[in-house]
Amino acid sequence: DAEIIKVVAEILTKLNVGGFNIKLNHRLLLDAIVNLSGIGDDKYRTVCSSVDKLDKEEWKDVKKEIIEKGITEEQADKLWSFVQLKDKPKALLEKLSGNQDLLANTKGKTALDELAILFDYLEIMDVDKYCTFDLSLARGLDYYTGTVYETFLNDYKSIGSICSGGRYNDLAGYYDA
Repeated sequence: DAEIIKVVAEILTKLNVGGFNIKLNHRLLLDAIVNLSGIGDDKYRTVCSSVDKLDKEEWKDVKKEIIEKGITEEQADKLWSFVQLKDKPKALLEKLSGNQDLLANTKGKTALDELAILFDYLEIMDVDKYCTFDLSLARGLDYYTGTVYETFLNDYKSIGSICSGGRYNDLAGYYDA
């Protein structure tokens, strides 16, 4: 995962396209956040598709949408307490690592442990300066199993994300015939 992010940073730097930001999150962390918000698995996909709009829409609009999809206001507010968080990778990781509810959640703990390793590598490779750990980043999560990322060009926001993707283990098995 770190090597892919490094390659993206190297290419964009050499292309001299100006500033860019690589947003990072983790599928299992999103699973844990939805769970800790009291939202059932049956609403997971619909909630994540709404949360993923937060880079384009305000929370009040996203909140209205997820409430219309059957999420309570209390669940939405709990979800917001997480998905509004974004910061430099290690800074936000440190904050989240103090959250006992996340640490007690198996998926949350696994995600935090995996992200700690990723962020160490990104720091060693000197590409962490291009990254933001953003809990609202959801992507199309049907098959992602780990890290997800999206890259944005600071001077060309209207084109949306580029160089985006994530980890997916056993993808071939996902399409078993």
